[in-house]
Amino acid sequence: MDAHDIKTLIDAMAASDLTELRAVQDGWSLQLIRRRDPSATITQASPRPAPVKQNAVAGRGSRAAAASSDQASIAAPLGGVVYLSSAPGAPVLAPVGAVVAPGATVCIIEAMKVFVEVRAERAGVVEAVLVRSGDDVDAGQPLLRIG
Repeated sequence: MDAHDIKTLIDAMAASDLTELRAVQDGWSLQLIRRRDPSATITQASPRPAPVKQNAVAGRGSRAAAASSDQASIAAPLGGVVYLSSAPGAPVLAPVGAVVAPGATVCIIEAMKVFVEVRAERAGVVEAVLVRSGDDVDAGQPLLRIG
């Protein structure tokens, strides 16, 4: 990872509403964290959240109908190639109908041989997947719609 790669990741984070970005490449790791209030100081370390079970399939009843009235899209934090599963042949991370929790990985974007997990910011049901695995996406492009 060279200075140009780091600058590209910083620019991608600055152009998005991400609060945290982690990248690993060639034995190097980089973690960028944006504080909501730059004047705030950290007074106590908080534990990392427990892993979230992903992709529980939602029922097709009144919950799905109620969720469709409150939809939000998840946008690409940076440009690159989008992957809907964690590896070739693996199941889709967030198929239509899946219930996702805040922080759940919904897809992965590869940019300059760095893989960035795209995570849900809120809980909901995946109403639509707006891209196909392997598509080139631009920063800010809607990827999924969650209701």
